[in-house]
Amino acid sequence: MLRRLLGLLVAGAATLTVLPTTQATAAPVSAVAYLNTRQTDGGWTGASPFDTGGAVASVAVAADGGTLHVLTVATGWVFYRQRAADGSWTPTTVIDNGSFVTQVAAAVTPEGLQITTVANGKVFHRVRSAAGSWTSPSLIDGGGGVTQVALTGIGGTLNVTTLANGRVFHRVRWAGGSWTNPVLVDNGGGVGHISTANLGSTLHLTTVGGGYVYHRTRSDSGVWSGLTLLDSGGRVVQAVLASSGTVVHLATLANGKAFHRYYVESGAWTGPQLVDGAGSIRQISAAADSSGRFHLTTLT
Repeated sequence: MLRRLLGLLVAGAATLTVLPTTQATAAPVSAVAYLNTRQTDGGWTGASPFDTGGAVASVAVAADGGTLHVLTVATGWVFYRQRAADGSWTPTTVIDNGSFVTQVAAAVTPEGLQITTVANGKVFHRVRSAAGSWTSPSLIDGGGGVTQVALTGIGGTLNVTTLANGRVFHRVRWAGGSWTNPVLVDNGGGVGHISTANLGSTLHLTTVGGGYVYHRTRSDSGVWSGLTLLDSGGRVVQAVLASSGTVVHLATLANGKAFHRYYVESGAWTGPQLVDGAGSIRQISAAADSSGRFHLTTLT
């Protein structure tokens, strides 16, 4: 599929500068962003571009009912927009023009849309209310070694999983705004990518290391299961989870191609299905909405 570079879709920018003052190295990947939706009957819409500026380095998506919240990182800035259930898009708004952000994550809780940004290896948190107002960025991890964060809302709590120096940590933000201390989940040092989603009150975590995909769960009481190998092909660079309520979807990126499979409450995984075989995909992210549709974004 030929994919064309057009112009950066940035409109109506109200700016807010985040707090870091020392410069970080910008994410090396810049690309055009596409959206591909799996309908409830299993059919796919096909990839359609939604940001053709060519400078996108990272995308995060989160679903709230039929609304899709979309955050993109480009040249270290963070942009926000929404996609309605009918497919229409709101204008893009700048929510962080500090020029240091390398990764963004998002999840919806009753409190609103909660996001984290990674800048200079540090993690900042903020909330967007239903009315559209944003809180100021709050530093939640100043260690300086974080490369990625994964967020999942379960009830009123926010599950925050971080990847730092190949190790995986987990903590919870309670509905009142208090935080638990980080707990080391994976001390192997070889993890390159993480993703989380929930099925009821159970948190699902995938880790990618050495091209393999591993899966484990955390119960509502905080007990972690052992690791299960999901993909032993040795070529996966990213694996992203999203839950539609009764199903956990998993998209994987290998050799520039995107694959999809899912997990049902009985505990069984389906086999991988090729979704996008273009061979030029650099990054993926995903969300599932309340109707059961699975939204996959790709950067090419």
